Amino acid sequence: MSESEEPAPEADIAPVKKERKKRMKGLAGMISNLLKPVNDSQRFREVFAEEVITFVVAATDLPPAALIKVNKGTLEVADVPLEEVKKIKADGKLVGKMDMIMGVASGKIGAIGAFFKGKIKVKGIKNILKLKRIFVYAMRQIKAGAPPKSEPKPAETS
Repeated sequence: MSESEEPAPEADIAPVKKERKKRMKGLAGMISNLLKPVNDSQRFREVFAEEVITFVVAATDLPPAALIKVNKGTLEVADVPLEEVKKIKADGKLVGKMDMIMGVASGKIGAIGAFFKGKIKVKGIKNILKLKRIFVYAMRQIKAGAPPKSEPKPAETS
């Protein structure tokens, strides 16, 4: 066998492993999936182009909490254990049961009313209203990217 016909050593043939991104669970996973489309929104990038802001959203009944970072028009979500929520310095914090948090995020429940009724704990109410705007952009982006509803086919006449 000539030198060019020799097989390569097995060490060089080892398969390359792809690094998988850790999938978030609980409330952090839900919020991450919900807010993912925001990064595709031109309007979001324009409105939050100068913003550097951090939010913590924690559902006491669905850990882990979500750490939402907005950095000059881009959004990133990370998960945080519930025990760490008090230690995190954030511009806005929203803590409560999952149904209340999603109600506030969707706009079905008023953040201020829920706060005064003791249903949620809020730090930085002004910034929580910005978070609510982010959820609105996410919902608009989801609706804009949704496939058109299929129209019923007309009945064939014979």
